[in-house]
Amino acid sequence: MTEQQVQFLHSFYKFSGAPVWILDDQCGIRFCNLPKSSASLLSRLEIYTAYFCINRSSERFAVHQDAQTICLKFSPLLSDPEISHVVIGPILLSACRDLSDLRKLEFMRGVSGRDALEVLRYLPTMSQYSKIRSLAETLILFFGQDPDDFFAADTRGSESMQDDFVFEMFENHEDILIHSPYLHETAILDCVRLGDPVLLRSAYQALPETTYGRLSAEPLKQMFYAGISNTTLVTRYAIEGGLDEETAFTLSDVYIRKMEKCNDVLELSRLNEDMALDFTQRVKRARQDSTPAYSPAVKECMKYIKKNTHQKILLSDLTAQTKLTKKYLSWLFHKETGETLTAAINRSKIEEAEYLLKYSDYSISHISHMLAFSSQSYFTSVFRQITGLTPKEYRTSAKSGPSPEPAP
Repeated sequence: MTEQQVQFLHSFYKFSGAPVWILDDQCGIRFCNLPKSSASLLSRLEIYTAYFCINRSSERFAVHQDAQTICLKFSPLLSDPEISHVVIGPILLSACRDLSDLRKLEFMRGVSGRDALEVLRYLPTMSQYSKIRSLAETLILFFGQDPDDFFAADTRGSESMQDDFVFEMFENHEDILIHSPYLHETAILDCVRLGDPVLLRSAYQALPETTYGRLSAEPLKQMFYAGISNTTLVTRYAIEGGLDEETAFTLSDVYIRKMEKCNDVLELSRLNEDMALDFTQRVKRARQDSTPAYSPAVKECMKYIKKNTHQKILLSDLTAQTKLTKKYLSWLFHKETGETLTAAINRSKIEEAEYLLKYSDYSISHISHMLAFSSQSYFTSVFRQITGLTPKEYRTSAKSGPSPEPAP
């Protein structure tokens, strides 16, 4: 494949979220535009895609569809033996938005809930034939073919696109449903990517209430499915804005679990907005932390502290990373940041503790142990020194409303 083709296919995924697989004449996978960070998902999808292609390799255009997913394959007329088949998908249908549904997928059998959620991060969810067909048409045109040749030829046989794809599934999704305009969605997501919480709050106040498609007949489940979708989109835009991937994905997992516990629509709606605001604030901090004003050694210290919040961090660990003496590194870090290394380590740990206290059910003693404090009493002391509250007071205030006055 040419460099231009590779760049286009990566851009295609960034725009649509749809995986594209290039297979050779032996149905061996030569290229995929899925991010490499989805390694565990990739290995499963490689088998799934190759199996689908082997079974339908003789057909110039083929569709594999079940209740949860759809996958399309076409064979462009090229002289390049490395590009014998192009597969788009799998794409999740709107019926597949629950963990129990995800685990029914052919390529997700026997996986944990955490791994199953990876599917929502990396695969698109669509419910309209027109959207999926437009993706296929774009790729078919890119490879120099006429889309009508493929879609017209697919009207033959019991497994035709006309029978299996249009009539059976998507006629039900073409009911008249007024969705919120795409520009409203991007107005919110751009605030996340820019790390602008003030603009985000203004957007929420100015824009009308979001209207979703018919994801479920039950309002609470409808909002939960919408929350998963929103969280997935916000996570992607936050990463684009500069938020660390592991931080973003972990935050996404926790919010989805939090949404799962909500008992009413209003609570879920509020949590959706809180989720977007939290991501936006973290993007803002990430952008500030990446400022070039700091020397390489200080940046390395900040990176190491953030990455190892759950470990006991010693000054010797930081000197090993930076190759500087303890005395000089301590002086340099304080000079550039205005705080000591110990203060920076504690602040990073307490920021993580605040999040765990607010959004998890872990006990205070367990959080203290997770963050590698020598004792719960020392954890409480440091937490109170930084926030003005004890961990118990913070958890109570975070879950009940306005914060109480700091302890004297």
